[in-house]
Amino acid sequence: MKKPVNRRFIAGAVCPACQKMDKLVMYREEGRLVRTCVCCGFEESLDTGTAPSNNASQTTIVTDRQN
Repeated sequence: MKKPVNRRFIAGAVCPACQKMDKLVMYREEGRLVRTCVCCGFEESLDTGTAPSNNASQTTIVTDRQN
C-alpha cells in the first residue's frame, strides 16, 4: 500500500500557466518537491539538490536627507 501524499497549498502563489491565485499545492514525491495547480493541472518539479548561491546580490539603500 502506497503512503498518502501530504499536499500543502501555497498561500498567495500564482500559477504560471493559468495565472490563478491560491491554486498551487506542494508535495514531496520520490524525494523531490513538486508543485501542481489544482485548477489547470500545471506541474513542475523543483530541484532541491542545489545549495543557495553565495553570489547573491546585495542591496544598499541610500537616502538623501535634506535639512
